[in-house]
Amino acid sequence: MRSMKSSLKIRDKLLIFVYISSSIISERLNISGGSFQNDKFLDINPMLVFGNIGPKQCIKDCMLHYGCNAVNYDNKRLNCELLAFTSPNYTLLDWKGHYFTEINELVQDENSCWPNPCRGKTKCEADFNNQYICVTYNYSYINPTEGLVISSTLYPGYYPHNNRRAWSFETQYGRRIVIHFYAFSTQSCHDVLKIYTSSDKSSPIRLCGTYIPGDILSDDNALHIEFSSDHSVRYYGFSINLYTIKA
Repeated sequence: MRSMKSSLKIRDKLLIFVYISSSIISERLNISGGSFQNDKFLDINPMLVFGNIGPKQCIKDCMLHYGCNAVNYDNKRLNCELLAFTSPNYTLLDWKGHYFTEINELVQDENSCWPNPCRGKTKCEADFNNQYICVTYNYSYINPTEGLVISSTLYPGYYPHNNRRAWSFETQYGRRIVIHFYAFSTQSCHDVLKIYTSSDKSSPIRLCGTYIPGDILSDDNALHIEFSSDHSVRYYGFSINLYTIKA
């Protein structure tokens, strides 16, 4: 079990910069084809969010999750968003340091999980003798040995009008999730961040304005976050870090 001090050290490690290639080629992950669009971001609610992983693993995770057809990748914070969208007409936002790609042109060596045989809200897991298991998922899982940074701050610094985004997180039983704020700036009483600190999603904490909140601790091993903005004034948004501690 990790202490609060250890968790803070982990949080600092997330800001290490790594280079991301415009061409997705991986021998280790057996993925080829396709390309990232530099400094682009598709602003829709993600299926799942993963922290502290590389761009090639982000693509791999998308291929394993049924319904995922694109990813957003944050090159600075090493965050991966798995996306599922149906409209062929979408508009990408400019966001420096982010990368977007669809996976329809990506291929990998044929195996028990490719092409993906699973259906529904499941992830394909390889089994022995070229068999597979379809594992149901509900939340973005936070590994106790890692942290996760999420941001709704657009470059050069304004979130969109009428923005609606949501994230759900879960960690091991016996642990709780801590939210630490790096930045916070929204239109007071109009653009609101709501935080549900328990799995039953009751009595959310509502945050708005320009004061950076203190750390928020979940009541159990689950957490749900929602952000909404209206049609008028835009501010800089927020950037937060999630990590876990022993309950």
